[in-house]
Amino acid sequence: MGNFANLTASSEVLGLNEQAGTCLACGRFSEAIAACHQAIKTQPHHFGAYHILGQVLQAQHKNSAAVRAYRIALELNPDCTKAQQGLSQILSGEDLWFPPGDYVSSGLRKIKCDRYFPNLVVDNISSKWQYHRREIPHNRYVDQQFPTVGFITRDEAHILYNTALQFAGKPALEIGCWLGWSTCHLALGGVILDVIDPGLANPVFASRVGSALQAAGVTERVELIAGYSPAKVAEIARSCHRRWSLIFIDGNHEAPGPFLDAQICEQVAADDALILFHDLVSPDVFAGWNYFRDRGWNVAIYQTKQIMGVAWRGKVKPIAHQPDPSVSWTLPSHLQWQWILNHDSDSVKNDGYYYPIIDKLVADNPGQMTVAEYRYIADIINHQSPGNLLIFGVGKDSGLWMDINRHGKTVFLEDSQGWLTQVKNTYADLEAYHIDYQTRRQNWAELLMKFEQGEDCLSLDLPNWIYDISWDWILVDGPAGYTPETPGRMKSIYLASQLAIKYGDTDVFVHDCDRPVEIAYTSYFFPKNIFIKQINKLNHYKL
Repeated sequence: MGNFANLTASSEVLGLNEQAGTCLACGRFSEAIAACHQAIKTQPHHFGAYHILGQVLQAQHKNSAAVRAYRIALELNPDCTKAQQGLSQILSGEDLWFPPGDYVSSGLRKIKCDRYFPNLVVDNISSKWQYHRREIPHNRYVDQQFPTVGFITRDEAHILYNTALQFAGKPALEIGCWLGWSTCHLALGGVILDVIDPGLANPVFASRVGSALQAAGVTERVELIAGYSPAKVAEIARSCHRRWSLIFIDGNHEAPGPFLDAQICEQVAADDALILFHDLVSPDVFAGWNYFRDRGWNVAIYQTKQIMGVAWRGKVKPIAHQPDPSVSWTLPSHLQWQWILNHDSDSVKNDGYYYPIIDKLVADNPGQMTVAEYRYIADIINHQSPGNLLIFGVGKDSGLWMDINRHGKTVFLEDSQGWLTQVKNTYADLEAYHIDYQTRRQNWAELLMKFEQGEDCLSLDLPNWIYDISWDWILVDGPAGYTPETPGRMKSIYLASQLAIKYGDTDVFVHDCDRPVEIAYTSYFFPKNIFIKQINKLNHYKL
């Protein structure tokens, strides 16, 4: 424990720390730093200003300086949990820090788009909308030049992003994009996005949205279209032969706007589709969402600051969500008795949950992966899921991977059409694609030599969206490579390395690394400094 002098702050220092915290929450970092420095000058041995200073520096991505501030705070008070958490985030590489007043549901994959919006500030007072839930203490973000219109909250943006991850590579539609905050979160989830908003006819508005998308690196996946829904939606669907799998409705909030948006969206939605609404706290928006219930869709709501609604049909499901447990939640009268999507209690299984399943899988299928190899991969994915999982090769273990990552996106690539058909008959929800490697294992050395000489001989003909997804995990367990005539894993190892390098932060697992081809190609395409661990014949790399 720190001594009493280090733990007790004077009234002046308490005031300065409070001022620094307020400035931090509002994004006024220079003022926050000045207040911290004044507090430290006034009372050099009090920990409080140091941990706030660490938070400010971390928010600015000045991690080295933040680490120093956190460590001083912990020297003065080893029990300072905020300093412990901040230091742990940086040292573990989890560099996502959200200001006080933000909430993001547990179980959701985190993302931070703030740097794409230079005018982003917290403003909890400027909204005049009668349905703004001021009693919910979550930050309301705005563009400081247009403070009367707010963005969706941090938690709501993460619902968008994590939902989009499930639809990566598929067509999506956004109705109403207000300066692009929601648009960025959708596009970064990997969907091919059409955005319809009358404001895009305004050059200033369109430029602001375009700049944010360019900064986020997603312009190639987004089409910005000026116009009004429902007419423009119908026009694009007709002229481009479009049916959207994911739709976000956040346009005109006054009747009959949301109802008309709902009607046209049902007509242009894919057979397997999910539709999200924002601001169900408004009865007019509720009418649009309720249309889907009347039409036989599955419907539910997310308990967020402004309440989001979801409707879905076919072979898709909404993501799980945990409402902020620190808030005493209520519902407006028109939403009483609606199904609230709470966090799925078994969305992340406890350590060891899959072990009996793995034991039986290995016992029934000897000669494949070992128990230790399966457990190693399963534990890593289970702790990080949901996410994007790419697997080379289908098999009797396909159901295991689908279950572990059941709230994420799992894609299989298989070269044997007969085996693919057999596994699809077993797992109806399997998302798998047939590919032709056009190689033989016996030519592996010649292929590598040609590649070194600049020849493009290791590429695969795959759908473009495969290359557009940021894969969290890639497992190379195919194609076959046990005889000279089999395709060998030259191309799958090469493609795994390229997909991982493109976006980074990807775990790559390569099986059968006791064989010459796997040894040669992993040594060539995966540098030694990214090697993590070897379990029996399984190599783990982290790019």
